[in-house]
Amino acid sequence: MNSVYYQLKLDRDIPVPLYYQLKQFMIENIENGKLKEGDAVPTEEELCGILNISRATIRQAFSELVTEGHLKRQKAKGTFIAKPKVEGRFFQVIESFNDEMKKKGLQPSSVVVDSGTMNDREVLEQLGLDGRSSCVYINRVRYANNDPMVYARTYLPAKPFKELLKVDLGKHSLYKTMEEKFGVVVHRVSRRLQVGLADEELSRLLAIPEGSPIYVVYTLSYTKNGMPVEYSIAKYRGDLNEFRIDLERG
Repeated sequence: MNSVYYQLKLDRDIPVPLYYQLKQFMIENIENGKLKEGDAVPTEEELCGILNISRATIRQAFSELVTEGHLKRQKAKGTFIAKPKVEGRFFQVIESFNDEMKKKGLQPSSVVVDSGTMNDREVLEQLGLDGRSSCVYINRVRYANNDPMVYARTYLPAKPFKELLKVDLGKHSLYKTMEEKFGVVVHRVSRRLQVGLADEELSRLLAIPEGSPIYVVYTLSYTKNGMPVEYSIAKYRGDLNEFRIDLERG
């Protein structure tokens, strides 16, 4: 057992619940690296003996830690420190996935699952195109340090972006390619966040159990003159991603 657990001193004289003190202790030691990904967590019985608290207190702390993604339970094996989530700035800045991951010290990569042209009415409407137009679609799984993070379906007007189908977007950034090859710069985006569950296809693509929680982000990107140039639906793993949104009073 990691000796860090013997350092925890619960204070029964302050108005902070014992379960919350335990929870914060776990989070602090995960963040400072004393508790590492994959480390086994002591059983409820072991912690009861160390901390002299009830199983109900431990269970409440661990339940919240699992829900928030700090711990993971494995059937018949126990509870373990989970892989740290990647905090996305997706709702604060316009930045490519590759650039964002590199700034976090992670190695990004992508695999193009499918691509081509289509004329789906809903997508065309999002891009401000009429029913006689067509669009390019590019479906990719995006990775960080070889972990599949998100499955993104991206749509762009076929005119002028049909030539994108000749570009290996498994190796090149979409936004940089749009700028360098087509002179199109994304100036503004509108994003909408929903939550959902992974279906069979997403389970296979992102290597997660079917029914796992996911974030679904709908993005519509515009040029400086207000022309829509990209519509995407990105499905993020709930266990490896979290999003931060900072607000100020107006």
